[in-house]
Amino acid sequence: MSFDPTPSQWKAITTTDQPLAVTAGAGSGKTRVLVERYLHLLEIGVSVDEIAAITFTKKAAQEMKDRLRNMRPDLIESLEQAQISTIHSLCQRIIQEHPLQAKIDPRFRVGEEWETKVLLTETIAEVIEESDPPDTLETAGETAEIVLALYETMLSKGDLDFRRPLEPVEEEFPLEQLYDAVRNVLALQPTTEKQAQVLGDLQDQWRGLAELLAFPDDELRLEALDVLLKLVKGIRGKLAEQTSHLKALIEEARQNILEAQGQVVVAYLGEVLEQVHERYDQKKRLFGILDYNDLEQLTYSLLQDDTVRADYPFRHLMVDEFQDTNPLQKKIVDALVSQGAKLFVVGDPKQSIYRFRGADVEVFVQTKDEIEEVGTNVFLEENFRSRPELIDF
Repeated sequence: MSFDPTPSQWKAITTTDQPLAVTAGAGSGKTRVLVERYLHLLEIGVSVDEIAAITFTKKAAQEMKDRLRNMRPDLIESLEQAQISTIHSLCQRIIQEHPLQAKIDPRFRVGEEWETKVLLTETIAEVIEESDPPDTLETAGETAEIVLALYETMLSKGDLDFRRPLEPVEEEFPLEQLYDAVRNVLALQPTTEKQAQVLGDLQDQWRGLAELLAFPDDELRLEALDVLLKLVKGIRGKLAEQTSHLKALIEEARQNILEAQGQVVVAYLGEVLEQVHERYDQKKRLFGILDYNDLEQLTYSLLQDDTVRADYPFRHLMVDEFQDTNPLQKKIVDALVSQGAKLFVVGDPKQSIYRFRGADVEVFVQTKDEIEEVGTNVFLEENFRSRPELIDF
């Protein structure tokens, strides 16, 4: 079938002397553009081994290879060695070619996603069961969900600094200030029956609340502060203006407790994350497997070595579905193009669907901005699938 590209498609296909970012919505013909651009690079003298094409799925990589074979049967043999794959397959290649530098057993295999997920969740459950979680955290199951989400998010950013230095909470609980402020409020002269009733309720309950506030238990103090604030807010009219200092002290006391509790939780989670990472890594090595995060972490680390980077002298790097790229994957891409390769990315922020895997649409936005400084941005505005009223929706 003949292909008559639109002006924007033609620009995306033939602009090869500078980095290019293509925003392509569904139905805009981006797959055909990727294939045509690859063929155009070959036509202008770029060899297959000088081009790397990264797709989001293995299916998309195979589809691209099949289309290229159908359009250029003479390239069937060379396309077998073409670097057209997912980013994880490329990472696997780089690690397999440098096992010594990666300090990894060359017989490693990439674990199935379900397999590594089970191993990780089991490890998290073990570590939490052996730990002493703060009372502010809920059940072990809910704590495990928090740890899993944090762990996957941090690894997707290449962040292994699980324990963070915490600023000490210097403010002491303002117990005496609260006592003084309540006594001042109780000394107020009510001007309405409602004010008198509220002040009477406060007088009746204050002794018990004062005892709770004096007891060094965060939950009891928070409960007492909530009751106290509710009573004070019941004072209306002009008299309410004279309770503002007490209200501010109650809020200060609440924040003091919550901040201290938060630091305890953060310290606990940091310790758990560190233990999970160490134990999970030990289990993977025992089974001889790597997960997708390992592939990314090891590859990024390898590519910091000039001699390793020199083994991948691509002149052109094409990345599809860039809106589903995570921060660490972007660092890998940046390392690969640092030797002068021209970067070509295709994405659509509206189609970002893999945030649960650490994908960050801001990575695409940032990359577009970076490319705009030295290259070109192209928008494939025409949709060849939908009716006009759907496109304009």
